[in-house]
This record gives sequence, structure tokens and C-alpha cells, in this order.
Amino acid sequence: MVKRIFITGAARGLGKELAKRLVLKGHKVFLSGIELDLLKETASEIGDVAFCECDVRVLEQVSDALEKANSALGGLDVIVANAGTAVQLPIVGGGSRAIL
Repeated sequence: MVKRIFITGAARGLGKELAKRLVLKGHKVFLSGIELDLLKETASEIGDVAFCECDVRVLEQVSDALEKANSALGGLDVIVANAGTAVQLPIVGGGSRAIL
């Protein structure tokens, strides 16, 4: 049975690879992510795949992306929450040492 799948963080890495494999198995995918140029490249590589820019930290963008995916695919069966966020913090206190 063909599934209609929405993937966040699909411009590169695991999201991109998952999208490729799902399409090869005959599923319909909708790509989303914050790197619009990379999303376009990924969609082009995979084939006729719909996509939109979406920052998962912004609720309105997520709602909009889900509406677009729902419309493009005629419904959704699966959502893959692959996007991640990261914060880099400096290490404080110059006396810290790694123990190996």
C-alpha cells in the first residue's frame, strides 16, 4: 500500500536518504526543511516531489507546511519528525580537561 509521507529536515542527511528510499519503494513524499536551495536539489534528484521551506521552531510554518503537504499528497499517512535543532555553548572555566 502506497503511503503519503511528510518529512521534516529533508534537505540533507537522514531525511534526504529516507525520502529517496521511500520514493524508490513507490511511496509519495513531501519534503520540508530550512535550506530551500538544498530542498530544491533533493527534490530534483528524487524526481517529481513536492517540498516547502519550513522551520520546525515556528508553529505557523509547521501548520502551513502540513497544509501544503496534505493538499499536494491528498492526505497524510505518516509524519517523520526528522528535523533537529542545536545550540552550541562555550565550555566555561579553563580548568576543564577531558579524561580519556
